[in-house]
Amino acid sequence: HNRLGKGFRSIRRYVVIASLLSLITACQPSPEERYTRAEDYYAQSDYRGAILELKNALQATPDSGAARLLLADASYQVGDFATAEIEYERALGLGEDRPEVWVSFGRTLITRRKAREAFERVFPYLGSDNEAALVLQGDILSSLGNSAEANKAYLAALERNPVSPGALIGQAVVAASLKDFQGAIRLLNDAIRANPESPLVWRAKGNYLLTRRDFAGAVDAMATSMALETKKTPLAERFATRLTRATALIDAKRFDDATAQLEELVAEFPSHPSLRFIRGRIAFGTGDYDLAQAELQEYLARIPHDARGQAVLGAVNFSQDNLRQAEMYLMQAVRANVGGESIRRLLAETQLRLDKPDEALAALQAIQALGQPDSMLLSMLGRAEIGLGDTAAAIPYFEQGLEADPKNPFIALSLAASYMQANRTVEAIDVLESMEAVPGNLYQRETLLIGAYLRVSRRDDAIQLGDELLTNYSQDAAAYAVVAILHNSIGDQDRAEDLFSRALALDPDNLGALYHLGAMALSADNTYLAVVRFEKLLDAHPAYVLGLASLAAVLQRQGDFTKIRLRLIEAIDVAPNSIAPRVLMARVELADGRPDAALDVIRDARTLFPDEGGLDHLEGVVLLSKGHVRKALSSFEQAVSALPNNATYARNLASTMLKVGDMEMANDSPRAALSLYEAAAEKDWTRAVAIRIGQARQLAGDGNSTAPVERW
Repeated sequence: HNRLGKGFRSIRRYVVIASLLSLITACQPSPEERYTRAEDYYAQSDYRGAILELKNALQATPDSGAARLLLADASYQVGDFATAEIEYERALGLGEDRPEVWVSFGRTLITRRKAREAFERVFPYLGSDNEAALVLQGDILSSLGNSAEANKAYLAALERNPVSPGALIGQAVVAASLKDFQGAIRLLNDAIRANPESPLVWRAKGNYLLTRRDFAGAVDAMATSMALETKKTPLAERFATRLTRATALIDAKRFDDATAQLEELVAEFPSHPSLRFIRGRIAFGTGDYDLAQAELQEYLARIPHDARGQAVLGAVNFSQDNLRQAEMYLMQAVRANVGGESIRRLLAETQLRLDKPDEALAALQAIQALGQPDSMLLSMLGRAEIGLGDTAAAIPYFEQGLEADPKNPFIALSLAASYMQANRTVEAIDVLESMEAVPGNLYQRETLLIGAYLRVSRRDDAIQLGDELLTNYSQDAAAYAVVAILHNSIGDQDRAEDLFSRALALDPDNLGALYHLGAMALSADNTYLAVVRFEKLLDAHPAYVLGLASLAAVLQRQGDFTKIRLRLIEAIDVAPNSIAPRVLMARVELADGRPDAALDVIRDARTLFPDEGGLDHLEGVVLLSKGHVRKALSSFEQAVSALPNNATYARNLASTMLKVGDMEMANDSPRAALSLYEAAAEKDWTRAVAIRIGQARQLAGDGNSTAPVERW
């Protein structure tokens, strides 16, 4: 009886549910009614309402060409171009193949940067008697780089409508691509005079002015375009106009106005990823690098291959001294040809600071080949040559740079320093004496000039210059340090120590004073005082390499390896992008009789500095200490391959080759051995290796054989 009662209740529940579903279904509008509603929504510019109705209608009537076409139009209006492309194609297949539909389909493909596809799939169906079709033909051809044919299409459109905004804008784009900038702006102004109420022509002018770096003009043009918008203006165009205006405001360094424009964008388009890009650019412009880093990282997480974001993030990392990260992002931007010459220069500057002068030089020479170099480019070329150790090649670049910009103190100092390095001291003095002494370059100028005077035995002039420096800058610690170094170099250590002490009284963290006082104590064999002074130096400047090396030398002599290890750990933490503390750590471990620990340090360093030949050389030194001669030879070969002009690397490679030869050629003739070791004693390593190769051939039994030589 209970089971029977439950069965009746289930039946009643089913009947009730079925009745409700029937009632709901009976209340649902038909597909035709939904289509009519969608048309009303579209006419009122409620495109999202239209899309909702159309999607419901198409569930029942998926083959409705009219519904597909209206869905495509509405999707285009809200910026959903992927859906618009699909629905236009479906509508065309369902018989909606009127000329205007082909134009809309082609325009969608162009918007999606599918010009080649538009040419192949749409171009053949565009007639020649319709203004919109002719403008689209021109836009397709222009996007494909066929400027001449594009212009013909625009002219044909203008024959049908002499004030056609699309044709005039298209002609302006062609003119700009041909570097006819006056023609481009004339055509845009013609378009505005003919269509002053069109937001399209004002937006086109704003975009063009932005490319010409007329930021104020771009801001005003975009503001006018925004004021002329109507409800019929596609959402994507509204967004693009405001985004470009925000970009122009940032470029004009009007960051408060850019922030206000960004807030308007956030209110209307809250989740668009480009807003993070704009927020990151504003943060970068106002010096908030941490916020810029965070926003741009988030932007690239959503749009990982956007080269604009990579270019700006590279600049942010450069400003934060994250040079390896900066190089990575800047290289990606350069490969995508984004950012123009300024990004290429920033990449070269980054590579110079990363001690990659060969790569920087290649980038700078590519820029130089494109046009007349300016003074700063010439200066960078000189710095790259200095980094490669070719002072003779650097000097002409600095000379040309100074000729182009005679008042540039940076170039003058670089030229003077190069002259000094090339032992052209008199010319260095001429450059330095002709410089205007301004606070920004005073210490470098005076330091170089004092050194130059001392080199040509103008000791009194050097001392007089030092006294003048102290008179003019009596409250500047750096001035006292410079003059103290002068007196220390001429042997007046009492005067030097007094001046260093006065420098520290003005600035307790003065680097020059702290270091030289430690060095003076060390030269006087006062190791206790030297340690105290070097430790004080490193308290203020934990990653200062000379201080670390000097303290390491003293503490190693005393056998206190623990203290220097702690200092080096701190230096690595403070300066993670510097290789020097890691190299010192490896040398300390080796000196402490821990070669395996040294190899661990080298391996860790190589993960951060994979192209650093110095690590290969150091690894060879450690391997030799362990008796692994063949492995050491391989490491030295890699080091010399990376830096073939380094004499130390070449010498150690040659001597290790000799060691390997001794192991393999114990039966050499006495005369050959004598010649070999004479060459080694004279440090003529090239001749020594040549002799060893000759011995290898003799052992092979054939004076012309190269088989045993290959291993060299």
